[in-house]
Amino acid sequence: VSTQSTWGVLTTGMNFEFRMFGLRQPDSLQFAEMLRETTVLTTLSLPENQIDSDKLKALITGLVKNYTVTTLDLSHNKIADAGMRALATLLIRRQQTITDLNVADNCIRVEGARALGKSLAMNGTLRRLNMRLNRMGDEGGRGLFEGLQSEASALQALNVSNNELGLTAVELLSDVLRSNTCLQSVDISGNPFGEEAGQLLCDAAEASQSLTELDARMCGVRETRRQELVEVLQQRSVAASRSA
Repeated sequence: VSTQSTWGVLTTGMNFEFRMFGLRQPDSLQFAEMLRETTVLTTLSLPENQIDSDKLKALITGLVKNYTVTTLDLSHNKIADAGMRALATLLIRRQQTITDLNVADNCIRVEGARALGKSLAMNGTLRRLNMRLNRMGDEGGRGLFEGLQSEASALQALNVSNNELGLTAVELLSDVLRSNTCLQSVDISGNPFGEEAGQLLCDAAEASQSLTELDARMCGVRETRRQELVEVLQQRSVAASRSA
């Protein structure tokens, strides 16, 4: 069972006000109560609901008692570092069930990314993570990627596009790609880290044992080099599908 909800008023006309849209704090608490009681919900999707860190913390009081939700979509909200720290704590609870997490287009910066990285180092359940459009920066990127160095991490797909990542973060991600045997897909597009970092990333992707997809568009990587890498990864993907 899945649910997707976006709170708002359908016909506002000239009476439009921002307060007419999004989840309110009382709504969050009511939703949390439902999450504590349900035994059938597997997908919870709450995009574009003006959810900030306080409202997320209220939702988490229900999620912490829920053992059925495997897919959680909180994209296009206003979650900041405090909310991400609370969510990271949820991800390391006992009997963790969430396999697919989407927090794209929020307000997550360095501290939130670090907290998530620490939880990834202890989480063997999460398979797909979307952190697109959060402006973690180089320091936040390193904090996130450090978690992927752990053998406990089972992440298979990672989207960190448009996060202002630079050379320092890409150097660590390159190390991760060479040693991690779970990551299959990485989207790092829209991060202007330049040709030097791009070369490091492409070389590491070729050396990876598991990677079959890397999106490095609009990063300063030479187009000819990027196309060469695409061909290598496509061949690896075909070979993997044949042996499956």
